[in-house]
Amino acid sequence: MSFILGRRVHKAEINGQTITVQPDETLLDAAHRQDINIPSICRVGGCGTCKCKLKSGKVDELTETAYLLSEKEIADGFILACQSRLRSDVKIELDREGAIDGPLVNGVIVDALPLSGAGKVLKNKLRESYKDLLTVDMAESA
Repeated sequence: MSFILGRRVHKAEINGQTITVQPDETLLDAAHRQDINIPSICRVGGCGTCKCKLKSGKVDELTETAYLLSEKEIADGFILACQSRLRSDVKIELDREGAIDGPLVNGVIVDALPLSGAGKVLKNKLRESYKDLLTVDMAESA
């Protein structure tokens, strides 16, 4: 089906690779469905791991990103792939070198609570937790 409630299938070019994005899916879900690994941890807009740069095109953001992205990042066109549905064909730039990456983990969200000012605290705790984990992994592999 190419139309859902007036929306249509779009194309996303991610670092030169083109994928199709269905009207009811996020950029992150579409990328993973087509074996393009955009790094992600939380999939709900709370950690910033899936941050990427929108080079051209338009997206609808499912949640407010201002608590997670800086004013400069927003002005420079950064979006969260897990919270972005396409309004047009887009070109995306993903910084793979600066990303926390890992294997995809399938799961189901069973409960969700709205975030308030705790969003920044959660983001910092997640980043700090992964920083410690990555430090341990790198030390063990040396």
